[in-house]
Amino acid sequence: MTQTRDKLRSLFLTALLVVSAVGTTVAFAGTAAAANSTSVTLSDDQNGATDVTYELDATLESSGDLEDINVDLGSGADASDVDSGDVSVSVGSVGSVSTGSETVDITLSSAQTVAPGDTVNVDIDNVDNDQSGSHSASVDYLDTNDDSIDSFSETYSIVGSSDRVRLSEADETWTSNGGPYWQGQKLFLKNADDPNAEYQLREVDDGDIESFISDITLDENGEAVIDTASVGGGQELEGDYVVVKNGDAVEFDSDGEAVDENANPDDASAEITIQSLSAEFDEETITEDLAEFTLDSNRGGYDVVVSSDGLDSDELEGIFTNFTVVDNPDDDDDEEITIRVTGTSDTRDLDFSDIESDDYTFEFQVNDTAANDDATITVSQAEDAEASFLGDGVYETAQGGVAEIPIELENSDTAKINLGYDGQVYNETVEVEDDDDDDRVTLRVNTYLAGRQSLEEGDPTDLDDGDPDIARAYSLADDDDEILSVSRLGDGIGSPPLAASFYDVNVSVGDTELAVAAMNIQEAGDDDLQSWTAPERTFNEIDDQEEFFEARDEDELLSEADQIAQGDTLVYQVESSSLIGALEAETDGDDYGEGLANLVDDSDDVVEANAFTFRMEQEDPDANREPKHLDIQDTSDRGGLTVIPDNGNSSVYLLFDTDQMNMDRGDNDNDLGVGTDSYETNYTIGPESGIPDEDEKITVTDTFDMVERELEFETNNDDVIEVRAEPEQLIAGETSVAPNTEIRLRLRGTEDDAPFLKDPTVTVSEGGNFSTLVDFSDQPGNTSWEAEASRFDGTTTGIILPPRTASIEFEEQSTFGTQVTVDSVDTSDGGFVAIHRDSPTGDVVGTSDLLDNGTVENIGISINADLEDGETLYAVPHFDDNDDGEFSEGIDPAYESNGSAVNASATIQIRTPTPTTTAPPTTTSPPPTTTTTVITANTTTAPEDDEEETTTTTGPGLTVGIALLALLAAALLAARRHE
Repeated sequence: MTQTRDKLRSLFLTALLVVSAVGTTVAFAGTAAAANSTSVTLSDDQNGATDVTYELDATLESSGDLEDINVDLGSGADASDVDSGDVSVSVGSVGSVSTGSETVDITLSSAQTVAPGDTVNVDIDNVDNDQSGSHSASVDYLDTNDDSIDSFSETYSIVGSSDRVRLSEADETWTSNGGPYWQGQKLFLKNADDPNAEYQLREVDDGDIESFISDITLDENGEAVIDTASVGGGQELEGDYVVVKNGDAVEFDSDGEAVDENANPDDASAEITIQSLSAEFDEETITEDLAEFTLDSNRGGYDVVVSSDGLDSDELEGIFTNFTVVDNPDDDDDEEITIRVTGTSDTRDLDFSDIESDDYTFEFQVNDTAANDDATITVSQAEDAEASFLGDGVYETAQGGVAEIPIELENSDTAKINLGYDGQVYNETVEVEDDDDDDRVTLRVNTYLAGRQSLEEGDPTDLDDGDPDIARAYSLADDDDEILSVSRLGDGIGSPPLAASFYDVNVSVGDTELAVAAMNIQEAGDDDLQSWTAPERTFNEIDDQEEFFEARDEDELLSEADQIAQGDTLVYQVESSSLIGALEAETDGDDYGEGLANLVDDSDDVVEANAFTFRMEQEDPDANREPKHLDIQDTSDRGGLTVIPDNGNSSVYLLFDTDQMNMDRGDNDNDLGVGTDSYETNYTIGPESGIPDEDEKITVTDTFDMVERELEFETNNDDVIEVRAEPEQLIAGETSVAPNTEIRLRLRGTEDDAPFLKDPTVTVSEGGNFSTLVDFSDQPGNTSWEAEASRFDGTTTGIILPPRTASIEFEEQSTFGTQVTVDSVDTSDGGFVAIHRDSPTGDVVGTSDLLDNGTVENIGISINADLEDGETLYAVPHFDDNDDGEFSEGIDPAYESNGSAVNASATIQIRTPTPTTTAPPTTTSPPPTTTTTVITANTTTAPEDDEEETTTTTGPGLTVGIALLALLAAALLAARRHE
């Protein structure tokens, strides 16, 4: 049967349509089983095609004497001009042909015997088809009795020129070994013989095809435009790249046409680079008409769109009169102009003679790349500018960390912060601007990068110009503020990071120094590693620092833990200032997860390989198995890692979605889950970082266990959840998931005559426990039910017991104040009688021993407080909720009726004992008779009339032994008198 299916698949077929003129390829794409290659070729400039040749191939799966072949070419085809000379059949000669507008019926000169596996080729020439769109072709093979031997159908497309990507849409043509192309340009390429093909753009390094950048899909004409500004998720493209099909490099000629689909990657690659752009005024403030202005780039000639808030196009043309203004169809005539830049550095005077005094920020955007920059100038002299450092003036971080230096500005939006001095080699100046006008700017100095970025001595460089490490070395805490330039005196440092030392810091406005401070870089070494757990939902709720800090501090969703339940969020806190600097050095934008993966993947990018490592390895693997270890790069790629730097706490937090963590054992055994295993985590700063001395390391370790996601309900000894048909019944249990996890419970009646469904949500406590109170008062007693929890396996049986009932009698009485007697109590579940003062919920001043259920009479209860004469006491029955046999106030609740405690009250009269004196007996008399009361507890039925009633008491009295001693003493006294 399987072989039959395979044959059925193999007998589907593909139609190949080839036009006599070369050009646009339109592919068959259908569901025919085992179809051979099919295609239609149209000339480039036609909307559709004439004189099309259809080539139809099929492998038969049945046998017979083939005589007729009926072909339907589908809507849009015109076969009216086809005759027998335009048709050929591979298995025999053509006898006659009859045609319709879309059909061609072929009769062979003589019947030909065919068998399963035979290939039949039919070529039909001189067909017209100028209707673009999707079509279906079908072929039926008939025997001499006009019975079908076999048949197939296939779809194909005709594409008109109006649907095609045109070269005019692109800035350049993709040519192997061409370029350099600039990121942001649109690059045209084509392969007319491979329409709808799926290509990839990948990096090339030393002849090896490397990281995936983006998919490239050719259209139905085999054409595509690569928009280098948006491929690869917007990542910056810089380096050598190659177009790849099925793992092989594709080479393109100067017209952008594919010429070799199995080319050497180096021969097929092209260079893409990032255009730099630096816009700089020679002075920040001018009082004259002309200001010297320079545009620097790594590109020799280009057009730049210029705009500035508050200035129209006429005013802009007046300012940039020394530049050539060119037409740009995208320009807004009222707000921007386009100027032509010649050479890599173009310096000219700008004319502000007709411009009012104010602050002006000019925005420069290259018209075909992402390169852009701003330049600000003040057309008036700033007066009485002031600047000062906030805090204690000494700003600390560990070696390789990020120091934050806050300044306050008055009467100026700009300032220059100088760091270091020539004697320390490190001496750089950062010009900042307070764009949000809050009079504060906080400069962040990445001491891992500062001092080693590419800067020319004395030449202020904008952050978007040159080495991208500049922007990572210096940043601002407030995104609304701006760094205008970075400049250097001296040569800079040779290798990272800045040495542990004090560095001078000063701030100036213009040429006036206004305040001094210090940056204290300390030696690293107080690093630590701590595992935390958080609810499963936490990972998806956190995208940035603000959300993380709220979850950690306000919502308190993080808990220190060395056991992590599967599915929960694993959080590692790496307490290391040095890691923050290296992390930011490897991070583009704010994707710190990708930055960490880049940092620890052993590659030499911004930070030396092995300078920082973070490893997680399975402890105690199975025999003969390598331990599993974390593939942090793949975990990041699949969205299982979020990294949050916290410079204020000198920490980096790593959040792992434990369902997305990729553990592997090597090339042949990877993409493994974390399982229920124990892991050791290791964070190391190696000597390659430049922080510890050569041959030394700074290492911290931690361990944690992955455990199953489990939940157990609190049950009785029979593993049944007991509740009463009462309000506020406790449903409790424990679980392995993280504290603060919200779990939805499902409590469902299982009896047909008592259905119910309750779905309370519980929150897990720090100890892994959960509880909630549920109202079962609307359910009958002795009803079965079951409980389960969302995202946990298994159910637990429950029973609803009848509600607890009790009644009590407590009469007014006279007492010495040390004991009272409760007349009777009747309870459904036994328990205790507690004596309360002031109210049924007042202080407890005495309790009985544990009582059985049913009726108990004459219960003597000792009082442990001083009573007042005439005081009212309240006798309240309580049940033994924790089954420990001891009354626990606040734990063993009172029996209730209609929401209030069952109780009986009695007024107590206090008797004062009468003092007695004993005189020597003068006569012999029998000793006094003492009646002894026998204590019998838990009498549940009233005595019969003819039975002796037993009285229960717990107060003081004469026991049998004491009575006998008294009689003996009296007898001895009488005998002595007789003597």
